[in-house]
Amino acid sequence: MVFKAFKTELKPNNKQKTLFLKHAGCARVAYNWALGLLKEDYESGRKELKPNAYALSKLLTQKKKTDFPWMKELSSTVPGIALVNLETAYKRFFKTKKGFPQFKKKGKQDSFTLRQSIEVFDNKIRLPKIGIVRLKETGYIPLGKPKSATISLKAGRWFISVPYEVELEKKQYNDDTLGVDLGISSLATCSDGTVIKNVESIKLYEKKLSKLQKKLARQQKGSKSRENTKRSIQKVYFKITNIRKDILHKTTTLLVKAKPEGTIVIEDLNVAGMVKNRKLARAISRIGFGEFRRQIEYKSDWYGKKLIVADRFYPSSKMDHKTGEVNDELTLRDRVIYHADGTTTDRDLNAAINLKNYPAGLAGGGDERFIGSKAPRCSSVKPKENRKEEV
Repeated sequence: MVFKAFKTELKPNNKQKTLFLKHAGCARVAYNWALGLLKEDYESGRKELKPNAYALSKLLTQKKKTDFPWMKELSSTVPGIALVNLETAYKRFFKTKKGFPQFKKKGKQDSFTLRQSIEVFDNKIRLPKIGIVRLKETGYIPLGKPKSATISLKAGRWFISVPYEVELEKKQYNDDTLGVDLGISSLATCSDGTVIKNVESIKLYEKKLSKLQKKLARQQKGSKSRENTKRSIQKVYFKITNIRKDILHKTTTLLVKAKPEGTIVIEDLNVAGMVKNRKLARAISRIGFGEFRRQIEYKSDWYGKKLIVADRFYPSSKMDHKTGEVNDELTLRDRVIYHADGTTTDRDLNAAINLKNYPAGLAGGGDERFIGSKAPRCSSVKPKENRKEEV
């Protein structure tokens, strides 16, 4: 059993927008109030207050009577869920020793979660303390009574995410294997020859974003024109994010549906190390390699696909898929692989074919044949000057 979330835009009226903002403020106030207590205890070294959502909720109930009486008008589940989220973030910090929870700011990541008395209709949804709100898409969210719903504000637009519990069917995998190589010039190249190109429109919005940011830097702080520019920047950011998510969702869904009950092999890319290269950082961030892997992992479960992540040391790009020899002299400039029989293969397609032929038993465990100097080396390499001309 897994949870599958359905997210769509809402069409609230002015009264409902006001209630949304009040609930988002309620979640923010509860989160910040509890974080203040935890931070004070953490810095002083006291162990009196444990990061327990239940204990914090009891304290907040008393606090409502004196400092937050306006919370009584809103759904009681909102502050409770905010405290649960804080407990999760606080425990994660102690586990990883990274990322101490930060105070939430008004206007940034405004969201709240509701529980109980939620019902989805064809083009509407009933929310507690808010009423019936229209949905922008008809028939997208399944009808029923979900256990929770998260409402968030993005660039002046309200969205709702509703999770449903879905039971996955167990399937028998066949021998159909698809190798997928991620790249810079094209988003993905498949071992069957399919090439998925990047969306060039992102670059246009990035130029627009750069102009707006320069304009913002020249404007006086606190002025109305500066606030208008900020809103414009938020809208452009939101547009870029949507374009990136759209192409990634379409690509990952296409791949997992390509061969029913088959296998997909992808690379274990060191994204954190790759973005340190200033020449590639922007392109890698624009594509979203990490998000690609996240999506294809959970969608493989949804659609009954077997996913194999090739070992990071597997030389898929530098290895000749016909002979298995590795060319150490291959650089990022070289976009063609020259074979001993005189034929050539596109570099990305060659990598995808190598991934398709990846030994399934090596996934995640590594293989000494492909690490360091033990990898088989290519003895015949195309002269560099000739390769540059043909590229």
